Amino acid sequence: LKTKGYPLKLIFVGKDDEFKISRLLEKEILSLQGKLDVEWFKNVSLDEVANFYSIADLFVFASSCENMPNILIEAMSAGLPIACSQSQPMPEFLSSSGVYFDEEDINSISNSIEKLILDTNSRKNLSDSVRILSENYSWIKCANETFSFIKYNFDNACK
Repeated sequence: LKTKGYPLKLIFVGKDDEFKISRLLEKEILSLQGKLDVEWFKNVSLDEVANFYSIADLFVFASSCENMPNILIEAMSAGLPIACSQSQPMPEFLSSSGVYFDEEDINSISNSIEKLILDTNSRKNLSDSVRILSENYSWIKCANETFSFIKYNFDNACK
């Protein structure tokens, strides 16, 4: 995308508490200096993460394995248009409100991001859609449903 002239900046936000992975990421970022504008903000508190979502133009979620993709839901609640891995369970959460790619295919990833860059109407529609979808997920709702489930099963087991 950079070679096509798009003014991109890649921002990583997250802790560097996994030494081996952190060193690999640092090495990759260093190898990209001069080729791509990349920054890694380390040791950002959870409260500060929202600030990064608020300045982003789009969100790329390239994970190949998740159980409950909390970071994806955070990006959704921030109303960011999302280019996302096609692997499950991401489509279960993002539904038709994202642009999907094969996370193992660089061309697929690039095409999805480019689609979001070029199509402002789609970007706006997806942004509105993900914000609404994210309202299905909250810790209060999760807690209430969990306690209701436990109560229901306890009440029925005691009959």
